[in-house]
Amino acid sequence: MVVCFFRWWRAYGCCLFFLLLAGVPVTGSVAQDSVQIRRWMDTLASPSMHGRGYVNGGMDSAAAFLERTLQRMGLEVSSQTIRFPVNVFPGKVSVVINDRKLKPGIDFLVSGESAPFQGKVTVSANGPRSWSSTNGRLIIDVSDTLVWNPWSVQQDFTRLLVRSQVIPRPLKTVEADIEAEWHPRFMARNIIARVPGTRRPDSLLLFIAHYDHVGRMGVETLFPGANDNATGTATLLALAARIAQHPLPYTAEFVFFAGEEMGLSGSIEYVSATGRGLRAVRFLVNLDLVGDGEDGMTVVNAPAHPEAFKILQELNARHQWLPQILSRTNAPNSDHFPFTEVGVPAFFWYTLGKRKAYHDVYDVPSTVPLYKASAIVSLLDYFARAIIDSPR
Repeated sequence: MVVCFFRWWRAYGCCLFFLLLAGVPVTGSVAQDSVQIRRWMDTLASPSMHGRGYVNGGMDSAAAFLERTLQRMGLEVSSQTIRFPVNVFPGKVSVVINDRKLKPGIDFLVSGESAPFQGKVTVSANGPRSWSSTNGRLIIDVSDTLVWNPWSVQQDFTRLLVRSQVIPRPLKTVEADIEAEWHPRFMARNIIARVPGTRRPDSLLLFIAHYDHVGRMGVETLFPGANDNATGTATLLALAARIAQHPLPYTAEFVFFAGEEMGLSGSIEYVSATGRGLRAVRFLVNLDLVGDGEDGMTVVNAPAHPEAFKILQELNARHQWLPQILSRTNAPNSDHFPFTEVGVPAFFWYTLGKRKAYHDVYDVPSTVPLYKASAIVSLLDYFARAIIDSPR
């Protein structure tokens, strides 16, 4: 055993020593990262989390899971309460068209702004793709893709989005039983974890991802949100585990946002509450929809920070983690945006691939390949250390 150790040390130990001396990150096995990310993703997207949404305590369950996991890693963990309005569908969601019962989430969706409705009505056409009852309280629209989004308001009508393949011609009667509740101050929590910096603890690198999703539509229909955004959440947990073992010169803060699906509510509240404290942020990376990677990755807001993007491209070229990294201008489509609005340098990463499930019942863990999960963690780790050493 001793002889084998000295042979190993002669072959690899000196290299390891000089890597540590040079500050190059030495991390756990790539295979271990991938396995752990998948386990976390599976848990976050499981039925017990109720789509990490607004009924059955789904978002609370996810927040508690994140707190426990981060505390076991040894991180400093805190939370921030946020409130926002949301319209929810906690009970019955049933639709019958011309005496044919439709499957919720597969044949139809209830649009997120809908009011409660119960009854059977005759409908007439407003056009080739829309019908409504005489009083306008029930509206049926054809939808080629069933993408569900929560709303912050409840209107005085009920809108059904129905796949064209299941709408009979002529459409005569619709019977619906829809339970809806509007909550003006739904409460959720941002989960915040820190690893203090070894050299400049007063300076920050921020790593963020939203853990919430759109929840349930009625009792039967679950939107698991495996790719959106259990993948980003699980990847952020893996990065936190790495940095907890090998801290950065700057303090690393990991923020898991609630309310992204409700108009970026969690990140807007965080930015508002932090105020001038954001001046300490050296850089921010947001992870959202990172479950693929077969075709590489896109970096939103890359043109605003060409030197940082160059560092990213050079690291990837050296290690060949991803097939390509594309650049895209800034967009208000994820939690990085409120930060960029107040001048925080930030990137939003999402992966590219053939998988297209989004805000639907098909975004389940078994369909998420996680081709480049460990590569993204490594790229984040190396990028964090490189951006610290780069000139402003």
